[in-house]
Amino acid sequence: MAGGSSSGSSSSGGSGSGSGSGIGIGIGSRSSSSSSGGGGGSSSSSSSSGSSSSHKATGTVSALLDRSPGTDKHGTPFSVRSRAILPMRIVESAFVKWARPIVGNVAYIGLASGFLMTDILALRTLLVGGYTLLVTFHLLHANPLRIPLRWSAFFVCVNFGMAVLIARERYPSGLTEQDEVLRSAFFDRLTPGDFVRLLALGERRELADGTTVTVQGKHCEDLIFVERGIATLAVDGKHVANLERGGFINDVAFQQGAGAGAYGTVVATGRLNVIAWEQSTLRQVLEKDL
Repeated sequence: MAGGSSSGSSSSGGSGSGSGSGIGIGIGSRSSSSSSGGGGGSSSSSSSSGSSSSHKATGTVSALLDRSPGTDKHGTPFSVRSRAILPMRIVESAFVKWARPIVGNVAYIGLASGFLMTDILALRTLLVGGYTLLVTFHLLHANPLRIPLRWSAFFVCVNFGMAVLIARERYPSGLTEQDEVLRSAFFDRLTPGDFVRLLALGERRELADGTTVTVQGKHCEDLIFVERGIATLAVDGKHVANLERGGFINDVAFQQGAGAGAYGTVVATGRLNVIAWEQSTLRQVLEKDL
């Protein structure tokens, strides 16, 4: 009986052992479960944290992109805007957009009209206007073409300079109304500028009645133009002709060259107004110009 008890005890012990074992396993399982559960919670927490960080990064990038847009308020890319010469508020204004094609077309009409002109001053003036409008047309673009713009500006300067020179030649200072009448009547092949320079080389003189201007065969240093009055020309003592306004005195000797004697004797009849040029000076100027 005692042995049975012992056995029972052993069995009990075994049971205890078994129970203990089961309890241990259960605790272990629970522990594992708990650990697993704890691990799962930790994972979820990490995932949530990562997702939150990702959203924050995306928001930051978006904010940066919003702060640095690729275009301005007019919708023009900064790369284009940076090449504009005029302020964008001017270039992108509604009026400029409307006027730009008009300016361009008028510019080319002006250039075409200039090339059709036969008057050189009118040609230069129209070219200045046309190229000026062409410069304006290029400036009114957000991305102007630099090479055409620079050459158009250069042509404005060239044609403006030439127009100024032509205008000064055509409308010189120092040309009186009386001189212009004289030029138109007797020196119409000379420009007004040339005529002013010609007058500057000469000397206006007033000769009294009976003044001998030249003597036949004798050298006279001057080439003389009759501006007003009458003179008589005699050759070998005989009256040959009357020299009136527009006539030249001593022109034959001038054509023959330095040192030549006068063709005839010229005497003033009444008051005689003349313009006299020294032959040597006038010849040097003519040779230089030719």
